[in-house]
Amino acid sequence: MMKYIEKEILKGRDLEKNISDYVIQMMDYYGRYSCVRLSMNYFTYYEMSDEGGKDKKRQKLTERFHEVIKGILEGGDTEKLISVLTGLRQEVISIMSELTACVDILNIYEYCFNRIEYRYQDGSRFLKQTDEEVTRDILNYILNEKDNVVINGKICEVVRQLPLRMTKGRFFELLKEGMKVYKESEKGSVDDFLYMLRTVAMLDTADAPSKVSEEIGLICRKFAEADLKKLTQEEFQQLQEKLQFAADYIQESVSHYMLLAENINDAYVMLLTNQDFLKQLCPVLAKAYEENEDELLQDRRDYDNCTRLLEKEYLLYHGTDYEEICEEIEDGFLYLEGKQEKYAGLFQKYAYLTDQLTEQHLEELKKLGLMPVMENFAKITKLVSGSIFVEFDDEDEKHEIAGLEYIEEKYGQLEKQLTDLFDRSEKPVNRAVMAHILSELPVFFGNVEEIKNYVYRSLNACTDLAEKAAVVQILESMMQEE
Repeated sequence: MMKYIEKEILKGRDLEKNISDYVIQMMDYYGRYSCVRLSMNYFTYYEMSDEGGKDKKRQKLTERFHEVIKGILEGGDTEKLISVLTGLRQEVISIMSELTACVDILNIYEYCFNRIEYRYQDGSRFLKQTDEEVTRDILNYILNEKDNVVINGKICEVVRQLPLRMTKGRFFELLKEGMKVYKESEKGSVDDFLYMLRTVAMLDTADAPSKVSEEIGLICRKFAEADLKKLTQEEFQQLQEKLQFAADYIQESVSHYMLLAENINDAYVMLLTNQDFLKQLCPVLAKAYEENEDELLQDRRDYDNCTRLLEKEYLLYHGTDYEEICEEIEDGFLYLEGKQEKYAGLFQKYAYLTDQLTEQHLEELKKLGLMPVMENFAKITKLVSGSIFVEFDDEDEKHEIAGLEYIEEKYGQLEKQLTDLFDRSEKPVNRAVMAHILSELPVFFGNVEEIKNYVYRSLNACTDLAEKAAVVQILESMMQEE
């Protein structure tokens, strides 16, 4: 059916019927895809939530999501359920932003702690090679690839780990040049790049740890207050233990929230593709659904099987014995094998027509009253894109070309904030921030000789043997992982 619809639309024939048929068929593909995913991931989320202690904030969000699932299963008011999911989704995005900020903070302090570890134990085994020999090994590691993307990735890894012996003036010069690369890019891309630089530099993230949990907030304050030059071995070990605890906590939280967000996205798609909702949104689709009822009913078995699974899984969250229905759920999963890939393949094959309709048949879409559906297509495309936390907002300003003036304005703001950060932070933290920012910039070497000189000078200028041993050990581990 869809091949015929595609052919007719491309020829511009009987557009009222074929566009309507295309819309309901695509909505059906998206709906079944998300229903399959949700029926599998909702159960996985149950098993994850059942392990270990419970985060009260996460528990409350999960309970609200259960109510949405209940509403879907009982045929509740779709618009109200969408409104609830929209708010829920924004809350999860906000929490993930806080968790990501915590990850960046922990990365900075892990970087600092790694470089003082060999003050408290023997690291001489990592200092047996000369700087020239280590430089040669690193160059071989970087250049042992033909793919420039992979080579650039390795260069960034190495830059982040090498001892940072660079003046602030030179650092800011490289930062400015790195940002200028984006002058022909859209403002949205520049803003995304700046957001990444700001988070790796711990800018605008001071409150994030406390928002994640009181304990994580206290740990991060301990890190900030520690005098890294005067730590005793016992104090160092305590900080490392706190770092490990915080990292484990954040990792566990991220895993839960990512899966919750995926489930929210799939439930969102199920609601946006609901037949009754679409008929109310665009009455012209009611006729299309009526004319294609028999074919859609034939294809509905997968959807019905998934909703039956969701019903059983919902009961698990509300006290039904696991052993009692687990076997039924697992049998249901066997039936779903390959279904997700099937429906993904179908909507991916025909999704290009959505843009083509907007570009070539906009007046017809308006005449049919289908513009609200086209807006929902845009949301659905984002929800199934794999970018779990993608925002729906798409402001025109973000698509404007940045230009040099915009870049210089943003650079000036960033330079001021970084200067303030460097003035109030210890040297090891400043070096960590600079190293992380440099590793995120476009590669600033013009040729292999420049890479070689940078690596050698970084090693040769490092007179702190504990730091040097740690750096060599980290770089050796990276090279051995290949």
